[in-house]
Amino acid sequence: MKKEIKIGIIAVVALALFVWGYNFLKGTSIFSSEYRLYAHYANSSGISSSDPVILNGYKIGHVEKIKFNPNNDGSFIISLIITNSFPIPDNSVAKIVSTNITGSKGVEIFIGNTTKYLSHNDTIHAELDPSMIDRLAIEIMPLKEKVETLIEQLSITAQSVNDILNEQSRQNIIESLDNLKVITGMAAHQKNNLDAIMTNAKSFTEDLKQSAEHFDHIVTNVSNITDDIAQADISGVIAQLQHTVATMDSLLLQIQSDDNTLGKLITTDSLHNELTRSTEQLRLLLEDVRKNPKKYVKFSVF
Repeated sequence: MKKEIKIGIIAVVALALFVWGYNFLKGTSIFSSEYRLYAHYANSSGISSSDPVILNGYKIGHVEKIKFNPNNDGSFIISLIITNSFPIPDNSVAKIVSTNITGSKGVEIFIGNTTKYLSHNDTIHAELDPSMIDRLAIEIMPLKEKVETLIEQLSITAQSVNDILNEQSRQNIIESLDNLKVITGMAAHQKNNLDAIMTNAKSFTEDLKQSAEHFDHIVTNVSNITDDIAQADISGVIAQLQHTVATMDSLLLQIQSDDNTLGKLITTDSLHNELTRSTEQLRLLLEDVRKNPKKYVKFSVF
C-alpha cells in the first residue's frame, strides 16, 4: 500500500473521530435518529448550547443553538435536538427551568394531550418558568414584609423603652435593685430563725398528731355521755325536781308564817331579846365571880 493512501485513511479516520467527539461533547449522537424543534423565548434565562432537554426528569435531547430572532425584537430562537423517539403532542410546552440548586439551566417538555404530534423542524410552544431564585424570592417576600414590620415595631418599642428609662428612672431601678439586695441579705441572716420556726412547726405537728388519739378518746367519752343522757328518763327527773321545788316552797312559806312555833321564833324578836338579856346577865355574873370570888366560894381551915 502506498504511503499516500495510508495517510489519506488516517486523515479520514481522524476527521471522523473529531466529528464524533465534537458531537458527543455537544450531546449529539451521530448514530441515532433525531429531529429538531424550535422554540421562541423573550428571554434566554441563561440557557446555553448543550444544556439538556428533559421530559419528566429524563433527558431526551439537548439545546443545539441559540440565536436572535430575525425580526430584531430582542427575542431568541432556540433549536432543540430530540434524540429520543418519544412522540411529543403539538400542544406541549417547552419551559426553561433550573435543573439543580447551582442554577444550571435546561429545557423541560410538558406533554400536551392531543393526538397530533410534532415533527422535524416544527415549532413548540415556549414559556419561561420562574427561576428557583425567583420562586424563592416570591416565597420569601411575605416573610420579608413580616420581618420589616417586626423590626419597625421593635424600633418603636426600643424608643419607648429609652423614653421611659430616663436618668431618673434608671436611678430608681438601681435603687430598687439595691433594696432588693439588702432584703435578700436580711433573708439570708434570718435563715436560722426560719429554720427554728420550721422545726417548731414540725414538732407542733407531731404533738398534734399524738394528741389526736387522746382527742378521739375524749370524743368517744362525750359520745357515751350523750348516749346515756339520751337513754335516761329526763322527763321523770324533771318531774321529781319540780315536786321537790314545790315542797321546798311550801316549807319556806310555813317557816315565814307566825302560825307555828318555828315561824314565831324566826318572825318575832322575843326570843332574840331574851337570849340577849340572858347572855348579858351571864357576862355580869362571870365578871363578879372574877372580882369577888370569896363571895361565892368559902374556905374553912381545920
